[in-house]
Amino acid sequence: MSFDALFGVLIGSGISIIVTYLTHRWAWKRERQKTDMALEEEAISQIFSPLVFILEKVREISVSVVALHDTILKIPKT
Repeated sequence: MSFDALFGVLIGSGISIIVTYLTHRWAWKRERQKTDMALEEEAISQIFSPLVFILEKVREISVSVVALHDTILKIPKT
């Protein structure tokens, strides 16, 4: 086996290892981003679902208070 052939095999093997490593790392990053996004969406839904419910109840109460205030203002002051 000549030096050129050995050198070519080493270079080719090195390139293959580097490409395999980079492909694995990029795939791992994509999977990590997907997992992070899923966790973030779950956290947002756990926070905002009760918040929307609470805000809906506050809206109902404030509408009742405003209606009561308008009714009190319409009563003659006798």
